[in-house]
Amino acid sequence: MHKRLAVVVAVLAALSLASGAAAATHYFVTNINQIKPSVRAALKGNRGARGLTGTAGAAGAQGRPRAFQEWPARQAALGPSPS
Repeated sequence: MHKRLAVVVAVLAALSLASGAAAATHYFVTNINQIKPSVRAALKGNRGARGLTGTAGAAGAQGRPRAFQEWPARQAALGPSPS
């Protein structure tokens, strides 16, 4: 009887440990506020040295003139407004 009880307790203990490990893989931290502040402070390290500056990229295409710059030319082409 004692052996059977020991086996049942051992199986239940193994199952509870396995289910706890499986559940730990299903939780994702989606917000920094889900982490205890003291743990966040312990995880924070010193800032490293700044990296090198990258090379300059290629020049972009020439943009279109802005709408307000086109307005006087359109107004002149339409003539005076009827008032």
